[in-house]
Amino acid sequence: MPDERRLLERWSSGDEHAAEVLLQRCLDPLTRFFSAKTSSPVEDLVQETLVRCVARRANLQPGSSFRAYMFTVARHLLYEEFKKASRRATLDPEATSLADLGTSPSSACARDQRKRLMQQALREIPLQSQLILELFYWEGLSVGEVADALDVPPGTVKSRLHRARGQLKLQLAKVGVGHPALAETLERVERWADASVP
Repeated sequence: MPDERRLLERWSSGDEHAAEVLLQRCLDPLTRFFSAKTSSPVEDLVQETLVRCVARRANLQPGSSFRAYMFTVARHLLYEEFKKASRRATLDPEATSLADLGTSPSSACARDQRKRLMQQALREIPLQSQLILELFYWEGLSVGEVADALDVPPGTVKSRLHRARGQLKLQLAKVGVGHPALAETLERVERWADASVP
């Protein structure tokens, strides 16, 4: 089974089957990435991400992770969407949260109380912190891959990951006051912190 890098090259040479296979492999992670952050059509953002991956494939460095490259492209596209929607010339993902941008939460999370609570808390922390948590925990990227995706050194990812977990815990406590799912959600964050200290 060809890896994503090979599929990307085959797609860029006109192989439609390779495009289909790559889309199937990337569909779920990219859908998760976009659906929790924007009210823009997720399918369009997923497709645009992959089209940009093909168009900018020269930026994929030899030996680097395709998933990190893909999420780098997705992150840049997401920032563009936020700038267009908010009519901002600049966006500071270290200080701006999704709540600041007025983005609606994913309806997919609405079915589960714990997910809703987590999503609400994630929306309240700075976007950069949210991205680090999602890429590391939900997408399973290594510290090095997260560093590549966010264009920062691995040591920065480690310190930001630690800070992001703390920010998330504080926001969970704020949004979950009196909420029955709070204890379980906080326990999950504690397990993350204990089990995956980079």
